[in-house]
Amino acid sequence: MAILQDVLQAMDSYTETGDKVCFDLEYVSFDRTRRKGGDLVSLTGVQKVGSTFNQRDRQMINVKVPGSSHHPFPIHIRLITKFNGEKVYW
Repeated sequence: MAILQDVLQAMDSYTETGDKVCFDLEYVSFDRTRRKGGDLVSLTGVQKVGSTFNQRDRQMINVKVPGSSHHPFPIHIRLITKFNGEKVYW
């Protein structure tokens, strides 16, 4: 069991070499504009990255798979269900 606040702090941490920590994440999808969602999405080896606008007010984070050419995508923190295999509570 992991508390959301601890999960967010772990996402911001660095390794001994100064790289951002990679983690596994599971969350529920939601898209208000397309009226879709409810799918359980699993990501492995992702890193939290910065954004061009303030997502803290929206309670969102950006994640990206390191080394991939795909752009980062936002995730609402309240929809995170698992972090590194542990169930997340808030």
